[in-house]
Amino acid sequence: MIYEDRMRGSIDQVEAIIHFEDNTEELQQLYHQIVSLFQAPNDILDGTANKGLTVPV
Repeated sequence: MIYEDRMRGSIDQVEAIIHFEDNTEELQQLYHQIVSLFQAPNDILDGTANKGLTVPV
């Protein structure tokens, strides 16, 4: 995202550190995207369970 100029920050490959500039709005957007990404499989499993289907986990 930094490389594509979608977020401001720097990457220190020697120290293996990613530093994001403090932009609360962009970080909040990234946070919500990550939450949505991990919530999607749970929503799918809940939907199949509500329909009476069993899914081995």
